[in-house]
Amino acid sequence: MSSAVVKQAVDRTFRMDYGGAEESILQGLPASSPARAYFAGTVCLNRFVDWGDTAALSRAEAWWERLTPTGDPDPAYRSADPQELRLYRGLAGFQLSYVSALRGGRFRPAALALAARQQLLTLDRPEAKASLMLYAYYRGQILGKLPFVGPAEFPTAAFRQAADASPALRDMFLSSLAWILVERASQGEDARQVSEDYKAALKIAEGMIERYPGNRLAREMRGSILYRSGRLMESRVEYEALREEYRALPKSPERLPLGYYREVGNLARVYLALGLRPEARASLGEWRRSGTAGVWPWLPASLKKDLDGK
Repeated sequence: MSSAVVKQAVDRTFRMDYGGAEESILQGLPASSPARAYFAGTVCLNRFVDWGDTAALSRAEAWWERLTPTGDPDPAYRSADPQELRLYRGLAGFQLSYVSALRGGRFRPAALALAARQQLLTLDRPEAKASLMLYAYYRGQILGKLPFVGPAEFPTAAFRQAADASPALRDMFLSSLAWILVERASQGEDARQVSEDYKAALKIAEGMIERYPGNRLAREMRGSILYRSGRLMESRVEYEALREEYRALPKSPERLPLGYYREVGNLARVYLALGLRPEARASLGEWRRSGTAGVWPWLPASLKKDLDGK
């Protein structure tokens, strides 16, 4: 029963029916279920990234803090299966680490990620294995910037196997893999491997879009892969459509125009690369207004870096 509820909630999340997804979780799973808190939080996080809903981000943190990988979890989970509880405490810890980094934390993200790792280390679960591979990769990326330390490698085949064995989290894991492939391709020197990495990343994005045609986050990922691989006109078409969709979203005090300004920044990069100066100037002017719209802290660091001084 619980797996069917989670499957329905994940499906609704990717269809951008965030209210329906949250309702599925809260009505379909008991309060004593660690999965309830974890997946309710993931719904809220997706709602924030897509809609800029800051109240949803706070709800996500509150759900995951109940499972906290440090200290004692909420007493409501005393009757939960110990292995299940450790799994969701670890997964929630990685999510809390991510949000803490988004909020500008310096030391807490690392502490939360380390505590989450400890929760998952002894678990023979594909979700744990996939999460630990991601942790090792991104930790290696940071250490790889130090002298005498090589760049981090990623066990792509093993990760795919773990992701495929994790039905509820498969798309989330594969999205992470797509970004890793893009990052590897952008740093690669072997032209054949670079081409294969971009193709594999694009296949992941397009597989998600085939199942969820309206998903803005999957389409934004496709636009980014197209941009990074030099397919600029296709990327432009994707980003322009997304910009207009985000412009048309209902406004409210709790919703920041986060998605809209991401697409404005993405288009500024594309227009600059295409040499379309009037369009680039207009997008850059709009991009600079993101500070007064309250979204600057939440915008991707890669966009800020690429457009700095433009």
